[in-house]
This record gives sequence, structure tokens and C-alpha cells, in this order.
Amino acid sequence: MIHYIDQTSERDHHMVFNSSILKMLLDMYPGEEIVCHGILSNQESTKQLLTSEELTKIEFKSIEYSKPLSQNKFLKALNYIRKEKKRKKMFRELLESSSERDLIFLSITTFTSFAVFKKLKASFAVPTIAVLHGDLDFVYNAKTRVEKMIGASYKKVFKTHAPNFYYLILNKISKAYVVKDGYLTDEEIFEIDHPYDMDELTIPVGNVQDKERFSLGHIGSMEVERKNSHFLYILAEKFREYVVSNKLAFQVIGLITPPVLEYKNSWVEEIVGNKQADKPDYLSRQDYEAKLKALDYSLFFYDQNQYIFRASGAIIDGIAFAIPFIVLKHPIFSYIFEQAGNVGFQCENVDEMQLLIEKIAANDVTVLSQHSQQVANLIAYRKKFSVEYIATDLKCKLDSIPALKNRTN
Repeated sequence: MIHYIDQTSERDHHMVFNSSILKMLLDMYPGEEIVCHGILSNQESTKQLLTSEELTKIEFKSIEYSKPLSQNKFLKALNYIRKEKKRKKMFRELLESSSERDLIFLSITTFTSFAVFKKLKASFAVPTIAVLHGDLDFVYNAKTRVEKMIGASYKKVFKTHAPNFYYLILNKISKAYVVKDGYLTDEEIFEIDHPYDMDELTIPVGNVQDKERFSLGHIGSMEVERKNSHFLYILAEKFREYVVSNKLAFQVIGLITPPVLEYKNSWVEEIVGNKQADKPDYLSRQDYEAKLKALDYSLFFYDQNQYIFRASGAIIDGIAFAIPFIVLKHPIFSYIFEQAGNVGFQCENVDEMQLLIEKIAANDVTVLSQHSQQVANLIAYRKKFSVEYIATDLKCKLDSIPALKNRTN
């Protein structure tokens, strides 16, 4: 039996990843019973991306948590403790009922429950794979006291020995850092690209050279510290005349976090799920995907030290929908361009971005003539993110471990 666990995601959060991993597990271990543990609202979203046949092969067990009586900090803290106790109880019961023939695939939990789980796991031999989503950021990029505390917790987790315990990283650039710095060994870590079920995505390769209006979009969540998302407003303000004349459109597609609010201006169209300005909320997946299909270029301003140790869902969406990139140079994009070829433009700074966008607005043939090839290269490259491709990649890696090899019934 395989247990897939996401203890914290709600609604559409991680629905693409969760559905893709479930599809991978079905592909890797046909005929084996799979149980998905998670919050009901997220499971309902995840189910939307699974076929009726796949749904018959997965048992869904929902987790129900209590809610704080009010937004009072003390009451919220008390409720958090209640939820942590429930998570610990679930882990203990799961470990006690599992054997070496089972597999636990732990995707998302809180950092405190992660520590509890690893400590409990020390007494149980059941093979376990824990996905590191953004956990390593706290080890490498912690700034506040709380972040440093969380980072220290993860370092302790990494040092805690537990039999048949492995980690999964969702890109192919960060493992080298983690091993080199001595946090984990090469044998403890598997690395794959972020899976994405792209079977139904049809992307036409059109000609943009005759377009009268170009759409450039920031996709996913807008954040100042990690993503430099506010640069979009700075760029758009420089092109306000082009926006007014309907030559260029700058768009936000996703959500806006509060630190971005002070940079807002009227030159950026905001297509977001926020019901209130200071309360980030995701755009529905259906609306999100519809807007992505209309973009000509995607814009990324990631800080050099960010998204080294986590996958970017927005980048994966850009690849999935074959939207050529205009980006600031960054290790993850260097890797993508190395693997995929010409899939857009890497710029040294925002000024260089501005010069490039001026050429796009001016219908510069040397720039726009590359667009169709960039789209074609992205369509070819995205095959490496397909469920089937990554399932094969991961299965090959798992089969190198005796406890994970030959799990057929």
C-alpha cells in the first residue's frame, strides 16, 4: 500500500502537483493500492485533474481540522497546537499500521510536524520519501528570527537518522548545493523536475510578427522579496504610452501579496483572485489557464538567491503553456535554456529588459522572428515534465534502492 500525504494544502493549492504525483504513482506501481490523505477542499480540486478511471484506483481519506474561535493570536496558537496533535496522531497510527512492503510519500506538512514525523519514523522501517518543496529556503535564506528557527529545525531533521528515509527535490540544480554543504548525502536525495500533466494542452505555433498588441504577463503569486514582482509595475510605468495606445499590455495573472500593494499603478492589468487588496487569494485554475493562453511573453524577475531550492510552479506553467520567457538571469533559467535551447531572452538587468520590450513594441523582426521557434522549443521541452517521463525517471532512481525496488504485487 502507498500512502500519499498532503496535510496542509487547501482548495487549489498544489492541486497540479498532487494530481501529477498521484498519476505518477499509478504509472510506477500499477495494481498497488494508493491512499491519498489530505484536506477535503484540496482533494476535491485534485480530483478535477484525475480521470474517472484513475479515481477508481485511489482511496481518498480526508483530514478535518478544528478552526480558531476568532482571529485572536492566542486562540489561533491554541488551534495550531490542536492541529499539530492531530497530525502527530495520524503519523503515529500510519507508521504503526505500515510495514516494509508499504511506502509513505510525504508531500506537505508543517515544519513542526515534519520534525515529529522524522523522530517517530526512527522506530519504523517503512520506506518513506519526503518532498522538499520550499523547506531548504529556511536553511539557506532565513532572515528573520522565526525563519532561522525553522531553518534550525530542518537541519536537526536532516541529522535525525531514520531507516529507509529519503528526500525528493523538485528541480535538478539544488541537490549539488545540499550535498556539497553537507546537509544531506547523495544517497539520501532523489531529484526530478516538477511533474505536470500536460497531455490535454494544445498550443498553436503562430506568427506574432504582425500583431498590433503584445501581452506580457507576470504569472503566479506576486511577491517583493523572493520574486521582485514589483519590477513589473516599474516596467509598465516606463511603457505607459504604449499601454494607453494599446500596443502593449502588462498583466498580473494569479494573486498579489500585501508587500506589492505600494507599487501598484494603473498601467498593469490585474487578473487575480484577491477579493480584498490585502488578502491574497488564488485565481481559479480555469480562469488562470485561460489567461495564460493569451500571453505572448512571460516575465520573471527572480532574485539570484531565490528558487534555487524550490520549484517554481509559475515557471512550470510558463513551460506548459509554451510562453516564451523574458527573464533576469538566474541559475534555474540558465539550466532551462541549456536544456531547451532558445525559449526566450535572458537579461542582465531591468534596463536590458526595457530595451528588449521596446523592440517588441516596435515589431523588431530580429526579436519577433524568434517567437515561433521559442514556442516550438518549449513544446518539445515540456515533454520532460510529463507524468510519464518523470515517472520513468523517478522509478529508475528508486529501483537503485533495495527497500524501494520491485514493489509489484
